[in-house]
Amino acid sequence: MKKVLAGILLAIILLGAGFGVGYYLGRNHEPLVSKTEPLVIQKEIEGKLQEISDLATYKYAYTNTASQESSLKIKDWTVPFTTKRFLVRYDGEIKAGVDLSKVSVTVTENAVEITMPKAAILSHEIDEKSLEVLDETKNLFNRIQIEDYNTFQTEQKKICEEYALERGLLDKAYDNAKKVITEMIHTVPDAQDYAIVFK
Repeated sequence: MKKVLAGILLAIILLGAGFGVGYYLGRNHEPLVSKTEPLVIQKEIEGKLQEISDLATYKYAYTNTASQESSLKIKDWTVPFTTKRFLVRYDGEIKAGVDLSKVSVTVTENAVEITMPKAAILSHEIDEKSLEVLDETKNLFNRIQIEDYNTFQTEQKKICEEYALERGLLDKAYDNAKKVITEMIHTVPDAQDYAIVFK
């Protein structure tokens, strides 16, 4: 009888110990899963960013009218009757955004930290089909050449870019990039509850 009671008591002790060990391991296992979740989320976000190289987040479209005038010169002396001038109107578009290959992502327990470079001009195109000559001189001694128009376009691009930059082109592109990246992060499973911090 004593042996039977001892066996029952031993079984109860072992059963209780088993429950205790299982409960302990179960509690210790939960933080282990939560620790791996940020890394999984980080890899998913990085994968989405890698699918895009340059993120054009702001387009500045414009129409401009400008002129160019020049004359033949011998040293500092302007040769009379050699002035050539033209006046043109054209459409252009400047795209600005962020180079996503330079974006780094760090996911902590509570936040997604994005280190993003400053926005930059990605492209600037003048629509050749929109180019309209409004006025043009006909000078026999100094004819207008195609090179004059090419030089004109190069100079006008710089002027228009400076104009756009003064009006916050890059700031708008950067703010839009943050919005786009934030929306993209929210499409990643389990990332909706994370705070998003841009550095």
